Amino acid sequence: MRIDAPTMPAATSGGAIVFPRVFISETDLSTPAATIELTGLTQFDHYLILIKNLQCDTNLRNLQTQFSFDNGTSYHGAAEYIWSASSMPNAITQVDEVGSPDTFALMNRSNAATQFGNEANEGFNFEIFFNSMGNATTYPTMSHIGTYIGSGTIWGALKGTVILESTPGSPGARINGIKLFLSDTGNFDRGIVRLYGVPL
Repeated sequence: MRIDAPTMPAATSGGAIVFPRVFISETDLSTPAATIELTGLTQFDHYLILIKNLQCDTNLRNLQTQFSFDNGTSYHGAAEYIWSASSMPNAITQVDEVGSPDTFALMNRSNAATQFGNEANEGFNFEIFFNSMGNATTYPTMSHIGTYIGSGTIWGALKGTVILESTPGSPGARINGIKLFLSDTGNFDRGIVRLYGVPL
């Protein structure tokens, strides 16, 4: 088991605040895959997912997410993901979007400038944090922040958050899997996905 412990200066004590994170797995997407699935999320109450240089093989796709309560056997597809997302591409006015769809989009779905593509220099970089996996009193919640580069001429900042409003037990169930997939046909064909447990 590897433990990474990034630090930041403490504002008052003159020491340092340590935020440990436990490395769990790394996925190399050099072999094309239609989905990215991370399951078995039971050891920690918080998880961090780092995604580097993610790209797909088809143009104009959206990156979407669903949660699982049964370790990836199935994924919750009801229209109960309460979410908001913002994107701000260069030279384009910031666009905010909210909704309750059966999936959660990691970027603004109505903005073509921040959709997935397959240009040589395109790529997404994300940090995804599970604030809560869900328990007897709290719904599962997740937030993300990221950047986008498209063809070397378009770039953008992305951020968002999602709550799975209705779960088995409402609330009462814990999610233990997450799936990332494209809005239509196509595969991920580049990128690194690292999963960490965060023992807060």
